[in-house]
Amino acid sequence: MKTLVRKADNVSIYLFNDSRSVTIESDKIIVGADANDALNRTNYKVNAFVIGDHNSSTVTLHTSVATPPQDSEDPPNTIWEGGKYTYNGSAWAAV
Repeated sequence: MKTLVRKADNVSIYLFNDSRSVTIESDKIIVGADANDALNRTNYKVNAFVIGDHNSSTVTLHTSVATPPQDSEDPPNTIWEGGKYTYNGSAWAAV
């Protein structure tokens, strides 16, 4: 897994599978399509989406991330949500 965290507070704002490319540029972040994206199945090189409100000065990309936490809130075993956890490069913690 990969996660994008805000540099200011290490809050994880995006979580991606390892197969998805993430390119951080000075003015945006480009997230590539992976094998499960419908457009990519036709062998086009496409981007899944662009993150326009973050860039190389506001986020850090961590790779080989441990499985994100699960909690017991309603609904049971809710997994990762953007803004709910921090990641410091080795461990998750609730915000």
